[in-house]
Amino acid sequence: MAETTATYALGVFCQLVNPYISGVDHHKKGFMKDFFDAVLEGDILSNPPSRHHRTRRPGKTTITAGVWAGINETDLTRFYNGSKKIPSWKATEFYQHLDVSEVERLCSDISVDALADFQKELIKANIKVSDISELPSATGKWLLSVLKANADGRDILVDGIGFQPEFDMFENLPLASGHISNGKLHLGRSSVPWKTYPIPPDKPDDHLEKTYLTQMQAAYADHLHKPINCSDDLPQTCRPEYAKQREYFYDAEGMRRNLRDVIENGEQEFDALKVDLYDGICDICASDYADGLLRMRATLSQAAGFPLSGSAIAQFPSMIKAAEKKGPCHMLVNDHKLEWVQGNA
Repeated sequence: MAETTATYALGVFCQLVNPYISGVDHHKKGFMKDFFDAVLEGDILSNPPSRHHRTRRPGKTTITAGVWAGINETDLTRFYNGSKKIPSWKATEFYQHLDVSEVERLCSDISVDALADFQKELIKANIKVSDISELPSATGKWLLSVLKANADGRDILVDGIGFQPEFDMFENLPLASGHISNGKLHLGRSSVPWKTYPIPPDKPDDHLEKTYLTQMQAAYADHLHKPINCSDDLPQTCRPEYAKQREYFYDAEGMRRNLRDVIENGEQEFDALKVDLYDGICDICASDYADGLLRMRATLSQAAGFPLSGSAIAQFPSMIKAAEKKGPCHMLVNDHKLEWVQGNA
């Protein structure tokens, strides 16, 4: 593979990764579209356009739909070549919606022989990974670092920002004194980007929400003695509580994504937290109640006060507050571990 002549880090990344990824167009503009379509979470398209996109008058070559909306078509080649830095407003969108696990999945499909070649190319970009098995994870975190720097108006190559492919929050770090501020998770002298938790979309995401919302609607129906098929069927007095439950769910989903993206075994640690929480609330959920809504409220109340200890992240008090304990309850409903109304999953 020829040496890259790119200046900006995103160009270096794309040029190194392109030959090794299957199922994408390998031409410059086609790769930029296909690859980022694949690695950005689907809810990026449901978010309202950024202020920059709303106020900027589109030109003849401005992309009007998809993940690159608001960017000139001709700039995709410049981003790929590394001759132009992705603007901070677009980098912020990408950073907030990057699915690092999808980057890892694409890289995991690379053959062992190709991975060895890829490892050599990474070394040229000053990305040192000692074990080939770590390459997919390091590649995902590398792209996250590129986008975070660009979102801040900087570049990890041009501005000489160091890249760290791994961050272990559990080893020799004071968890209890950790905190989240200014978009970063701080532990001791170390910090990593911590994305803002997603806002519930106006139209629920069936892939993420259908099961727990069906159960919650059944709980309200049981309590109100009337059919409830969506939030519009609820009386005004119940709608704030319903909306708050969706916020709890998305707070938990945001925490899960952040842990997955910045911590080795972060997804497993989050799953361990859910198991510990389930053990603390399952008996409350299984008790007798007059209706499903009372069961849900009692279970969430128990969850908010339950002292979690089954995951290392539970030692991090500013991350696991009462609200962050309620959201995983709805995830446990999604997992068919909890039911507010039997037979309405």
